[in-house]
Amino acid sequence: MMQIIHILLLAILTMFSATICVNSVHHESANSGKPLSASITPSADEEYSVYSAYLRSQELRGDAKLLVIQEGTSGCPMYEDQSTRAKFGTKESFHQLVKKRFHEAEQATLDDYLENNKTPGKLLSKFDLPIKYVIASDADIAPLFPKGELDRAWKKFYAKYPGSTGILFFSKAGFNSKKTQAFIYAGRQCGGLCGLGKYILLEKKGSTWAIKYEMELWVS
Repeated sequence: MMQIIHILLLAILTMFSATICVNSVHHESANSGKPLSASITPSADEEYSVYSAYLRSQELRGDAKLLVIQEGTSGCPMYEDQSTRAKFGTKESFHQLVKKRFHEAEQATLDDYLENNKTPGKLLSKFDLPIKYVIASDADIAPLFPKGELDRAWKKFYAKYPGSTGILFFSKAGFNSKKTQAFIYAGRQCGGLCGLGKYILLEKKGSTWAIKYEMELWVS
């Protein structure tokens, strides 16, 4: 019985995390009404190298023929916003929560991540990928998701973007001072009950970025 209760509580917490962390593609994105900055950070080229390394590792599997990347960036308020954490009774800071899983995450990396994500950004076509990708804006996505038509909406989405794996999203990246460590929030929405979001810590060796650790935040 206790095991069943634990599973149910875990499911409820997962649903809450998904609701607060997930980038909205139904009607309006989480960035609607806020100005988008085309210049994400002074390390824009390095940032796209980080994004591309993640996508090459995680999203080029199976029969994917097209990647649809959400234009607006967003972090995860459930972990990053103090007032949101307080609503859920979380007393630990963002740094404490992350460092529980990412022991090697540097203070400077996490500080840079939070600072960069105080305002939303706008992704450009600077990804280095071996397959076709598109940057999808609110204007591209919102008309596909009218209120109350979630299942039909995803059918419309896949009809417009055949061969895609859903909508991929990113935060801005945070770097350490040497630009050898990076931290991002990333994930994918692929249906009414299909999606995930996670924190990723990456490390640069030579000229190559690679995933060091992953922390799953929500699954639907």
